[in-house]
Amino acid sequence: MIQIRKVTEKVGLIVSFIILMSFAQQVKAQDGKALFTANCASCHSVHKDMTGPALAGVESRWPDRAHIIAWVHNSSKVLASGDKYADDLFAKWNKTPMTHFEGILSDKDVDAVLDYIKVEGAKKPAAAADSRR
Repeated sequence: MIQIRKVTEKVGLIVSFIILMSFAQQVKAQDGKALFTANCASCHSVHKDMTGPALAGVESRWPDRAHIIAWVHNSSKVLASGDKYADDLFAKWNKTPMTHFEGILSDKDVDAVLDYIKVEGAKKPAAAADSRR
């Protein structure tokens, strides 16, 4: 009887941990949405190009998150390093500099935005409004 209780307690702890982690991911994605809206949405959309490129799939275009974080914090510094992808991106977007978010967005903030983009990017983009109306 005592062993069943111990096993039940352990299973309960594991289930609680999983639920808490799931909730933490949802909170992080919500934070990412708020951060995206406040800092990114004036130039970027998840699914369509604007002043800057659409961000769906952004992580597949960079070697890793550290490179994206470096770009978000200070794109000029990344460009000065000679990073080929950054140079090509800069040229493609008419050499329009990206706003630097160093000291504004922490690494964790950028991670939250990237998590939000990953979730939204996996969704099908909303159908374009019928322009013939």
